[in-house]
Amino acid sequence: MRIVFSKKNILIGGLCIVASGIMIDLIVFPLIFRFLRSVPKIEHAEILVVQGWVFDTMVDQTVAEINRGNYRAIVVSGNGSMTERTKKRLLARGVDSSMVFTAPYSKKTKRDHTFNEALYVKKLLETQFPDLFSINIATGYPHSKKSVTIFRRVLGKKYTVGIVACKPNHYDSDHIWKSPHGMYNTFRFFIGYLYALVWPLEWIKG
Repeated sequence: MRIVFSKKNILIGGLCIVASGIMIDLIVFPLIFRFLRSVPKIEHAEILVVQGWVFDTMVDQTVAEINRGNYRAIVVSGNGSMTERTKKRLLARGVDSSMVFTAPYSKKTKRDHTFNEALYVKKLLETQFPDLFSINIATGYPHSKKSVTIFRRVLGKKYTVGIVACKPNHYDSDHIWKSPHGMYNTFRFFIGYLYALVWPLEWIKG
């Protein structure tokens, strides 16, 4: 069968491609973004885990959550320099130093950062807070699903884990299609969520 590429067919094909791209930008990416951030917070949680990579404005939102809540402890996760930097930012904003703990992993860790955060947080919880089992994680909007999935898998069923989703300020999260960076993050963290969902934990722990 011979295919004839007339100008009309080429034009129609081009318009279909453009329309598909617009639909993906305006509908698909916003839907994925809303899905990634759609994790509820645990009311009256006892522990707040703060992922050490969070940006300055997210630290402000985290402090507001600390002031609203009734947390027994704040645990900062991440590599060594990250946890210390974020701990200092929390203290500078008036958070009680006796409440703040760090669960750093090695600076030499090159991959599976969120898995390592969860592992080291679990070690700290088991030694310092063996009777506390309700946790919220302060993280960025699109990272919410990945973080909560990994922490739930690593911590196990005896822990209840929720999310305090912090709004990013380096792109417009209400109009994600306007920001290439926001769309990139949405795609990247959706893939990260799928990875977190199915990756064998023993490969990470080993």
